[in-house]
Amino acid sequence: MGKTILITGAGSGIGRDAAFALAARGHRVVATTFDEAQADALRADCQAQALDVLKLDITLAADREQLRPLALDVLINNAAIGDSGSPVEVDVGRIRRVFEVNLFATLELTQIALAGVFEARDTRAIVAKIVKAAEAKRPRLRYVAPWLQGAVVRLARVLGV
Repeated sequence: MGKTILITGAGSGIGRDAAFALAARGHRVVATTFDEAQADALRADCQAQALDVLKLDITLAADREQLRPLALDVLINNAAIGDSGSPVEVDVGRIRRVFEVNLFATLELTQIALAGVFEARDTRAIVAKIVKAAEAKRPRLRYVAPWLQGAVVRLARVLGV
């Protein structure tokens, strides 16, 4: 029997590919996208495969709450944003936004989505986070990725993954 898998950031890239691949293997996939336009596009493309598609901005509490009734076996936290720039020039607000999306909102979503998973002792939670660093035309240092990656790895360890 297939698992029920929630994938955030399934509107494009790896999240989208994972949603289709896991659905093809017989799993129930809840594929989430940042906005309704991405959700509509994903729904249009998945007619041959059964995907449950939801609009989910992980930074919005109301969007996260819609996950509470789901009985999940696996959570794949793929939703993320990236940014780059020189540490001496970058606006701190941009760094805060990256941390808000990639760490804090991810943690809040994980707490809601996996509440039932930890009660069911026969399931395994998978927390995966993809951190993408944007490329710039002139040499720039990655100012967020090392800090954020360390925080996400520690979160996964705390969750027992």
